[in-house]
Amino acid sequence: QWHFNQVMTPAEVGTTLNLCATEAEQLWHDIRETLRLRRETRIRPNRDEKILTAWNGLMIAGMARAGRRLGEPALVDSAQAAVDFITEQLWDGQRLLATARAGKAHLNAYLDDYVYLANGLLELLQARWRTQDLYLACQLLDTVLTHFRDADSHAFYFTSDDHETLLHRPRPLMDDAIPSGNAVAARVLVAFGHLTGNENYVVAAEQLLRELVPACTHYPAGASALLEAEDDRLGELEIIVIRGKADTIMRWAAPLHREYHPRRLIFAIDENTHDLPTLLATRSIQEEPVAYVCRGFECRAPLIGEHAFQTWQRSTVGLATRS
Repeated sequence: QWHFNQVMTPAEVGTTLNLCATEAEQLWHDIRETLRLRRETRIRPNRDEKILTAWNGLMIAGMARAGRRLGEPALVDSAQAAVDFITEQLWDGQRLLATARAGKAHLNAYLDDYVYLANGLLELLQARWRTQDLYLACQLLDTVLTHFRDADSHAFYFTSDDHETLLHRPRPLMDDAIPSGNAVAARVLVAFGHLTGNENYVVAAEQLLRELVPACTHYPAGASALLEAEDDRLGELEIIVIRGKADTIMRWAAPLHREYHPRRLIFAIDENTHDLPTLLATRSIQEEPVAYVCRGFECRAPLIGEHAFQTWQRSTVGLATRS
């Protein structure tokens, strides 16, 4: 009752007031303009215009995932633009900053900033491969392991070891309105560990999950993200790397993106892409387009050519990898 609502269409108003269609439309325009002018005399409320690295990481992940699943390049463009902004304004090549506003970036980044951005990059790499994004994600994870890890429990603190001294350094376990930093850290460590062959990432995730998962038995509903990361670890991720010409690999990847396989990661890497990490470099191009399908660190024979790929794809339709 406190908000202006249009309860009649202009045509209905015209009938009620005996006005023609043009007069009714003009009346509606005049009413709105009168309200707009009156509203302009009010003091506008202040807006919170700071840009948060962590929340942008969440949006990058959402935009990239939606873009590749729905086939909407504009959404992927949005995610990529956000990554580029962060690398230009909030990243100095070694460490992140947590927030920016009006051209000023400041505050040491927190665990959420690093791991949410790494997770966003994981989704973006599946939508549109850029090797620079892979190396950025690995730099973020290396920083997390160096500056946020509890050497005794192997879980991660919310603040870095060179942050200002606090009365208490929390180690987030339970989800809030957003997933806990430790849960997202476990997920991206497992994923990037298997993608790049970095066993240190996988071991760090295993140690983290062994430490924190038992505590979830008291209230599992509050630690869904951590339990999903543990499910990824126990069930093993399926990682598919497709190499070949750009148009072909995107065509191969498109139906895979649309299927429901929550443990499956799909990376379409153009044949002209170089400087890949050691394990990814072994997923080399062939005379025909090729797909490498791996579970954990074990891979099946390469699927070389259209026929081999289509045969394998048909055999997996409808088979979700999370049971």
